[in-house]
Amino acid sequence: MKDYDLLDGNGQATPLSNFLAAHRGYRRDTERFPKGVRALAAWDFPADGLEALRRHWVGFDQALLSHHQMEDAFLFPLYRGKHPELGEVVDQLEIQHEDLDERIGDIDGLLAKLPAPDVVDQTVAALESFDAVVNQHLDLEEQHIVPLMVAEPPVPPGGGPPPVPENLDFAFVGPWLADGLDDSTVAALLAVAPPPFTVGFDENRQRYEDQLRRWLP
Repeated sequence: MKDYDLLDGNGQATPLSNFLAAHRGYRRDTERFPKGVRALAAWDFPADGLEALRRHWVGFDQALLSHHQMEDAFLFPLYRGKHPELGEVVDQLEIQHEDLDERIGDIDGLLAKLPAPDVVDQTVAALESFDAVVNQHLDLEEQHIVPLMVAEPPVPPGGGPPPVPENLDFAFVGPWLADGLDDSTVAALLAVAPPPFTVGFDENRQRYEDQLRRWLP
């Protein structure tokens, strides 16, 4: 998984911290999912483990969908307007969003069929392919869009912070963003996070980690 500097030189969160923490989470989880299905298959698909994997997939899907919606509605049009020379790159990123949506729908169907033996290999293959295309998409975005976000921070119309998505399970997304980070980084991210991410964080994190252990080898 790619490493990110999520904090500035003073150990403080930046306007890009949560955005890049989400990218880190997408790369981390797309690598995990095939391993999780293989592990569950080796464990004869315990019901609680399969349900935990499906719940994690739903939370991941929500986090990815809200990220893409923000990019499609605000971020990509903003930088396309400021930098017309990036039009082809933005077109490609938007096409990749559509491809990822289709792949997610296919994986939804496969996960629903588990533990049927005849779909295990197909599910693993679909998740491995998904991992590859997610990383390709993030690589392209980080090559062309993220440097602009650093140089020209995106400001929503009317100013102020970006709106907090309403369709997220914050009890999942807060611990999901923090997954695998050291305590000081988590504290810095929480210090600037809006309340939906921070309410009940410790309890949510414990629940999240318990569910993760049920399907991840």
